[in-house]
Amino acid sequence: MSRSLLSRLFSSLLTLFLVSLLIFFFFQFIPGDPVLSRLGEEADPALEALLRKELGLDLPLAQRYLNWMLHLAHGDLGQSIRYNLPVNQLIGQRLPSTLALAAWSFFLTVVIAIPLGLWLARHSQDSAGFAVNAFSQLGIAIPSFWLAILLMLVFGVKLNWLPINGYVPWSVSPWGFLRSMLLPGLAISCSSVAIVVRYLRASLLDQMLQDYVRTARNKGLSENVILYRHVLRNALIPVLTILGVLLVNILSGSIVIESTFSIPGLGQLLQGAIRSRDLPLVQGITLYISIVVTFGFLLVDLLSVWVDPRIRDRGADNE
Repeated sequence: MSRSLLSRLFSSLLTLFLVSLLIFFFFQFIPGDPVLSRLGEEADPALEALLRKELGLDLPLAQRYLNWMLHLAHGDLGQSIRYNLPVNQLIGQRLPSTLALAAWSFFLTVVIAIPLGLWLARHSQDSAGFAVNAFSQLGIAIPSFWLAILLMLVFGVKLNWLPINGYVPWSVSPWGFLRSMLLPGLAISCSSVAIVVRYLRASLLDQMLQDYVRTARNKGLSENVILYRHVLRNALIPVLTILGVLLVNILSGSIVIESTFSIPGLGQLLQGAIRSRDLPLVQGITLYISIVVTFGFLLVDLLSVWVDPRIRDRGADNE
């Protein structure tokens, strides 16, 4: 394993440690009492004290954080106050639908944005190119929840082409999965598509002005060969750097859109946990999302190193 990879891995683990500190201490100071949320304001003081001791809420804050980290090191996120079930079990039940929605939205982003960005770069001076460029600006400006409602109204209520709520796992019915995920996936990926299109178009136009493109033209290579074999790979490098940001955008969008389309994922679970002050569950879900995002950034870093030989060479020089 190279030193640069170890350095990135260490940086990711350090980030997760700092995130765990923020998650734990932030949720300790927000208003509300999880014990009273469960037992009610008129609860028996003896029963309240017993539950507080059972949950470890009577310990000093530093001791509670240390206990949380020790349990975390063994893969134990604690017990949900609201459901009285292990947090791991609750997350495990909801995580597949959230990850499926996020992965589907990311897939839609890639398969729509890259061909559109290529087409837009080749027709940047056409009227159609201006129209698509304006559409991409609109895509960035439209909030995902508003677009979700619009898609539901048009394709679910008016045209009755697609379901507007519910979730069908891929293992149960691939066709049902695609039908149930199409509208939420489009609502989430719209802004990401617009961002990737604009970055890719600008990067392609910049690469087309480089010396190696002029050299390739002088050798008689066709525009398609130059574009797809030489330019596209270089143009994708700056796009890869924003994929980590888009991953955060897609995951946060998934949590909001889940509620709109009644998808039983982490978003619904997190909203219920916040309303009931279920701190172990809120901390567990937030930490899970942080882990996915952190290692998503790590994956993007590794992809950038793999795609761009200059980054790989710089890493080798530093070793």
